[in-house]
Amino acid sequence: MLELSTWQRVGLIQALGMSEGNVATLRLAFRVLEAVEFTEEEQEEIEYREDDGQARWNEAGAKRLWEVGLGKKEAKFAASVVDKFGGWKTKDASKVFDLLEKLTRIGMTEE
Repeated sequence: MLELSTWQRVGLIQALGMSEGNVATLRLAFRVLEAVEFTEEEQEEIEYREDDGQARWNEAGAKRLWEVGLGKKEAKFAASVVDKFGGWKTKDASKVFDLLEKLTRIGMTEE
């Protein structure tokens, strides 16, 4: 298990949505998406919405940490996707680095 902020979950979903590859790669991306996508209840809790393609959530969502279960293979794949994604903004660098570190740590230790 790892803890991700709302921003990190949304960023990972965005990066995974840009994944390309063969069927095995797409299946792996789908497994990671299943683990990180918000349930309807979670969306209601943080008032998640998208306005003009921008994800938005309430103050509680900004402070919320979520437990996300990823296996070693899925975490390694997610770390690779985060590393290769070209849509990160400089202002979000610390959040991206933290996300990559968390995924890398799980990818190296989880069975």
